[in-house]
Amino acid sequence: MFEFKITDNTVELLSIEMSGELNTVAAQDLQGKIESLDFNKPVFIDVTNLDYISSTGLRYFLLIKKMVEANGHKVTLKGLNKNVASIFKMTGFYSFFEIV
Repeated sequence: MFEFKITDNTVELLSIEMSGELNTVAAQDLQGKIESLDFNKPVFIDVTNLDYISSTGLRYFLLIKKMVEANGHKVTLKGLNKNVASIFKMTGFYSFFEIV
């Protein structure tokens, strides 16, 4: 089961937590949530509890990155576990984001 939670949404920062499995089905639900957010600020995404991400899930990370960077800000990811980090590295996504 995938969970998407906004943990902070101020004028200075949008902070998001993602957990569970971001598979193709879950990613479809994510689209509506993403479209409703204001990405004219830095975005911090905590993926500490994200167990899996599909190629469709990666597409939404890229979409968020493009929207945030279009407004002159950046996306920071926190807590990539071994499995998710491996997927990010294999696909080249690891170099796309600031990772802490």
